[in-house]
Amino acid sequence: MFEDFAENNAALTPENSLNVFLYGSLLPGEAHHDVLQELIDKGHAERGGTAAATGLWCADLGLFPAAYHCSSPGVVPTLKGELYRVTGDALNGLDRFEGIPYLFYRTRVPVTLGRESASAYCYMGRKCAAGTRQMMIVDDRLISDWTKRDVSLRVGAVWDITAQGNPMLMVA
Repeated sequence: MFEDFAENNAALTPENSLNVFLYGSLLPGEAHHDVLQELIDKGHAERGGTAAATGLWCADLGLFPAAYHCSSPGVVPTLKGELYRVTGDALNGLDRFEGIPYLFYRTRVPVTLGRESASAYCYMGRKCAAGTRQMMIVDDRLISDWTKRDVSLRVGAVWDITAQGNPMLMVA
């Protein structure tokens, strides 16, 4: 995918690295990890460690997840993932892979790595189309760790998609 990353593309250094929080199909063992591995192999990305983003939840869209900000009162989910340091070129390549601006948008979110905190780019799902009434969420109300999902389950909390496209928790 990144054939255009010639030798003249800047390799990853502390001065040119950007943080990106990944939570789904790009993680090790997942369907599209080869995309990230190619960036790692070419020196344009490196793993920073296990991380978490408070206030985000993850919707199971079938082949991949999408993260959303939680707007339900009293619900404070924590989405688990990994922090990677990438070059600007790598981030632009990941934007293309993630389907920006059509499927996802990229924004900065606060993340924690153990006791440390950082700011990282995160790929967030676009709002659901108005008229979509419900989506099923697995793993006890919210998917907090995509790598530990049970794809055989399709039960859990029901999220109502409002006319504005904002998911709201309904008691299941």
